[in-house]
Amino acid sequence: LVFFGTGFRARTSLAAVTATLGGTVIPVTYAGVAPGYVALDQLNIGPIPRSFIGRGPVSLVLTVDGKTANSVTVTFQ
Repeated sequence: LVFFGTGFRARTSLAAVTATLGGTVIPVTYAGVAPGYVALDQLNIGPIPRSFIGRGPVSLVLTVDGKTANSVTVTFQ
């Protein structure tokens, strides 16, 4: 999954960025500048386990350098 926001580029390291999706830790593969966009950051997470198929709405919780962002709801069909 790819998300866009602000503030990810200020992280101390990629290891300092964690993502949980419905309580399941999902690997963060990129958290930095969104190529081609000024002042926009990009977050890539995955792979998403196949067990999420049909699961419906789940919360994505992102933590960067110990600070938790507002959660986002992602719906899986």
